Amino acid sequence: SLLAFTVVSVLALITLWVLFVVFYGHLKRVAILLPSIALFMATRSLGSYLVMLLPAAVIGAVTVRSRVGGRQLGQYGFIAVATSVGGFVIALYFAFATAPPLAIQVTSVDTTGQLATVASLTVEVTNRSEHAVRPSFSIEIGTTLTTFWIRRAGPALLGPGASSQYQLVAPNFPSMPPITGGFQVVAFTSNPASISPSSPYNLTNYHLALVPNAINRPVPVGTPITVTAEVLDRLNRPVHTIGIPVYMGQVIYAQSGLEYSAAVINNSQPGETPVTAYTDNQGRATFVITGTTATADPVYFEANLVSGKQFYPFGYSDILSVRFGS
Repeated sequence: SLLAFTVVSVLALITLWVLFVVFYGHLKRVAILLPSIALFMATRSLGSYLVMLLPAAVIGAVTVRSRVGGRQLGQYGFIAVATSVGGFVIALYFAFATAPPLAIQVTSVDTTGQLATVASLTVEVTNRSEHAVRPSFSIEIGTTLTTFWIRRAGPALLGPGASSQYQLVAPNFPSMPPITGGFQVVAFTSNPASISPSSPYNLTNYHLALVPNAINRPVPVGTPITVTAEVLDRLNRPVHTIGIPVYMGQVIYAQSGLEYSAAVINNSQPGETPVTAYTDNQGRATFVITGTTATADPVYFEANLVSGKQFYPFGYSDILSVRFGS
């Protein structure tokens, strides 16, 4: 609830002011940093708020003297501190205990393939509040919120207790989250003023590494080379799983544009792309590549995985360039 956190930030500022007045001798050295605590609770909080205060805080820490052993905390001071701190704690509890009005679950995604971004997605939304709401959706990538996404399907007004599917489309390329990291769908409503996030959604758990990762000399036409694609997890640890399909593609990136190449991968037809191989019990898929034509530009090879449920490509390896010579 945006209202709840606004109340919390106001009560935090009041509480800090009371503490500063009552314990001035101890807190005057850090007075410049106290407002940042209230700003941390605010609905619009930026890290730069705290960063900009650091130089002044350092100067205050080395130039301001603390006054130790000041006046005793009197009855009115005790009441002021207890009241302000108690009110802040109660408000903070309700702010965190108040559930967002919308429950959001990502059900499917559509990606841009080799660009490795999400272009559109479908979410299941349930209105848990007692009021009809008009949700607007954004994507949170790390600590960044994107432009509001376009609602292609789904009701503009979602009634109390109702559930519906929304199909959302990215308004521009910077708003597309990469498939290599997690993201959250965030719904904004104005009545009540609230933010409802989905659970973090991770498209990829694995990625690929090619061995060798570079071939530094021209390879004669007709000479086979063996390239291994190894499946790794998020921490770059080998995934020892047998039977994972790995897809190896080939293309020539020439100055004039993309060109078809004619290499043979695992006894396939010349130029066939992609070619599928399956991992062994060490999580490695083997590709034997043979050049059939000497070209001025190298042939670029890249391996990827494909989601077994939604069929989007992910886990792209680094590109391996091979120059075939006569």
